[in-house]
Amino acid sequence: MKKLISVLLIAVLLFSCPLFAESGSKNKNGQKKQVLQLLKKLNRSEKALAKKFNRLSPEAKLEVISKTSADNNSDDDDLNDFIEGALDLNKCSSDSDDDGLDDSDEIENGKDPSDDDSDDDGYEDGLEFEVHGLIESIDSGSLNIASINYLLNENTEYLDDDNNPATLEDFVVGDCTEVEGHLSGGDYVVEKVKEDDDC
Repeated sequence: MKKLISVLLIAVLLFSCPLFAESGSKNKNGQKKQVLQLLKKLNRSEKALAKKFNRLSPEAKLEVISKTSADNNSDDDDLNDFIEGALDLNKCSSDSDDDGLDDSDEIENGKDPSDDDSDDDGYEDGLEFEVHGLIESIDSGSLNIASINYLLNENTEYLDDDNNPATLEDFVVGDCTEVEGHLSGGDYVVEKVKEDDDC
């Protein structure tokens, strides 16, 4: 990584350095040609890196991010500029797709930081939620986890811990659950309630 940053710094210096004004045009053109060749190699490396990075699991992506976040980071989103460039993200915005979530948070949660609706369900990623917890209260219209009320409706899907269909009656106070949905007008609207072993 440091080598790549060094190459970029050299390129900036060579293209903007006032020494070119004093050096002969032959030498100047030769240096520019070498820098352009280095930049082409760097560009090919970035494209290859982007392909490899996109194939990684969310956990592996986080490991890469954690190892590179101390480097240059123009938008303070915990993603280094090199990685953002390789992923074709906006290096000057912590939320490249304007969905309300930082790019690094989207990668951490398995979402696409360049797509404001990663799962194509019609709701921006920043409006979607997923919570895990114990049911504190439940009735036909809502359930409560960690003192937050989640609205249930006729479209809510219920699943057991093996992803088999379940019903509202299969869930009781004290059950460990995973709840997914979206925000609508300030309400948490539940799309899926699933039994969960991890509370």
